[in-house]
Amino acid sequence: MESDHLHRYLEEHGLPKGMIRGTLVFALASLVSWGSGEMMDWAQEKKEGPQPVAQTSDDLLQLLKMVVQAQPVVAEIRGSGSY
Repeated sequence: MESDHLHRYLEEHGLPKGMIRGTLVFALASLVSWGSGEMMDWAQEKKEGPQPVAQTSDDLLQLLKMVVQAQPVVAEIRGSGSY
């Protein structure tokens, strides 16, 4: 949506179509999109307070240990041939 406005604005100011104009429109539209997302996050945090982090590195390490321990069991099940 913002890219349409930028295209029209640049056309009105005489910037010819091309790679530079396309890159400029992309960069500006990305900045507007990022900025509006940041404003929404800020407003939500002001309204609801900070959100807790979903997982810590300790949780991820514990999950990795469980996966490594489960791999021999899976290999043993596949090797038994009884489906």
